[in-house]
Amino acid sequence: MRHKGFTLIELLVVISIISLLSSVVLSSLNAARENARLTAARQFAGMVERSVGDQAAAIFGFGEGSGATTRDKSGSNIMTLSSSGLWGASGLSGQAYALSFNGTSDYASSQATTMNGASETVGIWIRTTGTTGAMAAGQDWWRRLFTDRWNIIDSANNYAQIYFPAPINDGKWHYTAYSLSGNSVRVYLDGKQVGSATLPAAMAPYTGNWQIGGQMCAGTCSNFLQASYGGLHVYNASLF
Repeated sequence: MRHKGFTLIELLVVISIISLLSSVVLSSLNAARENARLTAARQFAGMVERSVGDQAAAIFGFGEGSGATTRDKSGSNIMTLSSSGLWGASGLSGQAYALSFNGTSDYASSQATTMNGASETVGIWIRTTGTTGAMAAGQDWWRRLFTDRWNIIDSANNYAQIYFPAPINDGKWHYTAYSLSGNSVRVYLDGKQVGSATLPAAMAPYTGNWQIGGQMCAGTCSNFLQASYGGLHVYNASLF
């Protein structure tokens, strides 16, 4: 008995089916990985709150959904927005709203916030496709988040530039934080420590505004970043 082989059309159909199934599996795998990454980020943000929340200097959760200001959930600090039209849906699980900045004129600035310079943690939820290396948030020159790193400057003006494994301007939500203990700084991204540095000199206590969306908003703001922000959490305590 002779066996009939596959025709060319049949082979092409089989290849198409295999390709389709592979695409479905790959899509499901990527979705699972993204869900796991965001879950790890949320769990880490929760751990930070549980660990150092009693030493909060300012916690902005952006939960109001309207208005030209947003309040610090831990105290009486207020962040002023450049416009009342910055509110939008966050897309983050468990959070209805986020602040969305256009990259040309939008920014927000808190009231003066005191950092003790010895033991600190600052965490930020951010989503952006802005330029690699653009500033995303900061307290004057001393503590600044960029789309590819954290910059921390000590009392002798020495820089600690701690880079992420890859820039975070991929259009996805990320939770990043730095934590300072004495002269040691650690940087975290989506639940993992991704870098560290030792400052040559100690940080100095400092009181200044925390800003998001625009660089150095004392007077005229500049270097705006197109981005969404889901939270700014500032603590005077270290994770280590």
